[in-house]
Amino acid sequence: MPSPSSTSAQDINTEIGNSSTASVNLNETKVRNLAVDSSGEISFAQCRWGINIPGGAAALTYGQNYATDNKLTLSDYAYAQEPSSASATCQVLIRSNGQFSIYTGQGGYVLNKTWLTSGSAGDYTIQFQRTSGDALTGGDSTNTDHALSTTRAFNLDASVPYPGTGYSYKTTSGNLILKDSGGTLISRPITFTSEAEVGGGIPL
Repeated sequence: MPSPSSTSAQDINTEIGNSSTASVNLNETKVRNLAVDSSGEISFAQCRWGINIPGGAAALTYGQNYATDNKLTLSDYAYAQEPSSASATCQVLIRSNGQFSIYTGQGGYVLNKTWLTSGSAGDYTIQFQRTSGDALTGGDSTNTDHALSTTRAFNLDASVPYPGTGYSYKTTSGNLILKDSGGTLISRPITFTSEAEVGGGIPL
């Protein structure tokens, strides 16, 4: 994957779902949503960081989502019938080997991108800035810059334990903020939603 300074029109077209040979207008809504920049001049480098830390719904084609907004949306739903338990998990992993991954309990690893385009992972930090909703249930702490010399994870889990029936719903929203020594490279809006349910058994 090219570095921010060598991002091509073809790279942008591929991410937003256009033909690879289409002309790129940096003022187009899809491109602005990719770069997470709604006004003013934008650059190919901003678009590369948008490709590295993408938006879109985890179950959909990512490029199509840029037509409507710039948010990264993860959701997981788990259902079981008693006697059992149910658990749902959404997770974002920013790995020290340079890979950006999304995991959901029902879908597995649904996206893998390369976020590291130059230098070493330790030159960068990541933060999940929580703005609303439930607290994350696992991984690294929120509202803190974490060095990417270590793999970082942000999790939201919902569960209904055995025994019994019930429903658990958790959701949280915020921003994934990638920085280097010069400051913020991209701030990607993100929403996690995890739902777990255990229904009543069939009478004998």
